[in-house]
Amino acid sequence: MRVEMGRDVADLYWRGMALDYFDGRSWTNTREEKFRVERVDDAFMTEQCDMYGAIEQRIYLEPIDSDIIFGLPKICTVRVEGFSLRSDAGKGLYMRGKSSRRVKYSVYSSVGEGYAGQRMSGICSCPKG
Repeated sequence: MRVEMGRDVADLYWRGMALDYFDGRSWTNTREEKFRVERVDDAFMTEQCDMYGAIEQRIYLEPIDSDIIFGLPKICTVRVEGFSLRSDAGKGLYMRGKSSRRVKYSVYSSVGEGYAGQRMSGICSCPKG
């Protein structure tokens, strides 16, 4: 994966998917249902945010066995051609199907807003920071 950004950012973590249950040995996702994200014009709008203040990330993803969309949190818009997008309860984003070719997409993130976490079963399902 290669990422190009218009400005530098520091001390931020990349986000792909979130897992919500730890059995003492490994993490899993107990809420596997995925929902369709509607396309508005040429973009998928996943959250409300200020697009003028959002950080654009142009991502070039090599063919791997994954359908996960990566980006800085809080992802509010995704632009990708040729794919539909799905989301899960943990705000993970996924391309419909895995690609056998390089995929280029743009993610717009409102990094100052972050995600509101919630505590579940004694385990925090939110990112640290």
